Amino acid sequence: PMDLICGEVVEWSLTDARHGAVCGLVTYFLGMYARQSRRGYGVSGNAGVILSRDPATVIGPDVAYFVGSDPNGEPVTGWAED
Repeated sequence: PMDLICGEVVEWSLTDARHGAVCGLVTYFLGMYARQSRRGYGVSGNAGVILSRDPATVIGPDVAYFVGSDPNGEPVTGWAED
């Protein structure tokens, strides 16, 4: 796995099973919150997030919550952009 930080590729090591289980559980609870509040959505699995275009910075967080969605309430397609 890797991120792009200020135009530089940064590699990082894989996580373990416990970390994956915790990320999955947090994402589940974020999804439940999103449904109840009818606002936003949670993602996991290093979904791409563009933080900056100049210099290019794209990360894949373990877990993230986004408030925006498309008009049908579905998560946006493609990478999210801050």
